[in-house]
Amino acid sequence: MRLLHIVRQRIAETEHFGRRLGMSFVGVFLCGASVACFSKAAFGVDPFTSLAMGLWRVSGFAYNTVYIVINVIMLLAVAVVARHRLGVATLFTVFVTGSVAQLGMGILDALMPVVSWQIRFVLLLIGVIVLCFSSSLYYVADLGVSGYDAIALTIAERTVIPFRYCRIGTDIFCVGVGFLCGTSIGLGTLITAFFMGPLIDFFTKVFSEPFLYERSKGTKVIQAIETVEVIEVSTEERS
Repeated sequence: MRLLHIVRQRIAETEHFGRRLGMSFVGVFLCGASVACFSKAAFGVDPFTSLAMGLWRVSGFAYNTVYIVINVIMLLAVAVVARHRLGVATLFTVFVTGSVAQLGMGILDALMPVVSWQIRFVLLLIGVIVLCFSSSLYYVADLGVSGYDAIALTIAERTVIPFRYCRIGTDIFCVGVGFLCGTSIGLGTLITAFFMGPLIDFFTKVFSEPFLYERSKGTKVIQAIETVEVIEVSTEERS
């Protein structure tokens, strides 16, 4: 199965670049929209923001400065150990996510100046689902991810630990540090900390990978994958 996965990945890199680019942009765009939903729901921030806010509280520096420094440190670390995780989508996360989030918050505030707790809860659920779906899109597109996202992906890639557990671990770490530094932990923070990894994994299997690796009739994609499958079956039978 390892060989088949590698072939599929290489085929996607050459045959579906436009699709991968679109998945990356849509994923980052939806990620910004989910941040707007979290903000309007006011049930707590996501794990990474929890970490950033906690360090901001104890550092004495401006929040924007702390946020940038944390991201730069993570990007430098990823550049050393997993440079292939950085790409055009990494730039999308820097320049698109914040702008979309700010626009989305403005739209939600204009449409819903006052919201009940029921509406807030619905917005929270929408935010969690959209965030996990969007993350799955640009992870599978493999044109680069944010520094924080790259950490769990790299751990999963270099160990036998499934991604969903790696993500839960990094999220809980961020929430814990944020809490110790004074960040308020809400329902949204706990949900994202414990369920983002499994939900991203779910969307990856049921949508993102099938969408990217969709077989086109009459192309060499089918032939290449079928050839590898035959080789793998033969190898397994011999062993």
